[in-house]
Amino acid sequence: MTQPEEIPRVDRISRERFEREYLFPLKPVVVRGALDGWPAFGKWSHEFFKERYASARVNVLRMPEQGEAEPVIEPSTMAEYLGSFEAAAWPNPRRPPYVEFHQFLLSHAELEQDLGELEFYRNWIDPLPRAITRFMYDWTNLLISPRGAVYNLHADGLGVHACVLQFEGRKRFVLYPPDQAENLYEGRVDPDAPDLARFPKFAEARGRMEALLDPGDTVFVPCRWWHQVTTLDNSVSVVQHGVNAVNWASFLGNMLVRMPVDLARELTRRGRSRASGS
Repeated sequence: MTQPEEIPRVDRISRERFEREYLFPLKPVVVRGALDGWPAFGKWSHEFFKERYASARVNVLRMPEQGEAEPVIEPSTMAEYLGSFEAAAWPNPRRPPYVEFHQFLLSHAELEQDLGELEFYRNWIDPLPRAITRFMYDWTNLLISPRGAVYNLHADGLGVHACVLQFEGRKRFVLYPPDQAENLYEGRVDPDAPDLARFPKFAEARGRMEALLDPGDTVFVPCRWWHQVTTLDNSVSVVQHGVNAVNWASFLGNMLVRMPVDLARELTRRGRSRASGS
């Protein structure tokens, strides 16, 4: 294991410079000031969502210790979920519950109006009709988590990029380049507390990068980069996934591979529904 490199931090950056220095070379970067003037910045908080969306249904991710099992998804309401922070009422104190709201912003137009545009970031999905794109991928998700929550090591599916926008609290990002997948055991190892007896190849992992994301910051995670995220304070973030000139071919290829699997699952679901008479 080598000493981590700090992810570069830049102030508001032009699209031309971002694409030249970070997008096309597929290098992570933290951009400061990109959220200035957005209504959500300084407005979105745990209290805001608890007051305005108390009865909203959420799916709570209960992350296991890495290498043990898949996350457990449990239904809840926003008020119940946020209320659990005060009582610390979760089974594993090392993995507090995390919520990633798929399609939540699309279902609440008033929230979308609080968001602006990342001027430096070109996403080819943005101009397309949402009636189509919402079924392709969860492009823009709301993330809410308590202090201490960890989103386990992973690389985003289908080869999309990710920009994480930080509105409340701080988060710590740990990144590894795509060529380290074998040494990372495809995300089953915890890079902050590796069990080298179980995952010995992690000792050979190279290219680790880290960054602390403050409110108002945005981090660009290039396609296929592995990343683990630790919430340092009660946090509200948004992740915007994207496709552009760098990754569109691999994204379409991954979509073509996934489509038969999704179709088979849907046909199976419908068959079970008919069998049960529902």
